[in-house]
Amino acid sequence: MQRVTTSLKLQAAQLPRIAVDLENIAATLAQAQRSAGWYISALEQDLEDIDCEIGEALAADDQTEANALCDDAVAETRAALSV
Repeated sequence: MQRVTTSLKLQAAQLPRIAVDLENIAATLAQAQRSAGWYISALEQDLEDIDCEIGEALAADDQTEANALCDDAVAETRAALSV
């Protein structure tokens, strides 16, 4: 601990506060990771559904609908990334 305080030019009294700050940062990062996982799963499901609908539109020779669905996929992805 003395080496850390010397190399970082800290006083020993500052270390507990730094430790608490680091624990709070770790907890926040863990929560963000869980939230991101949920958003990614939801996006994946939405994109799979849109992909099936694009396939159906193309099978029906409806290029206009397929293009609109591609636009929907892009919009869904943008929305997920902006959260």
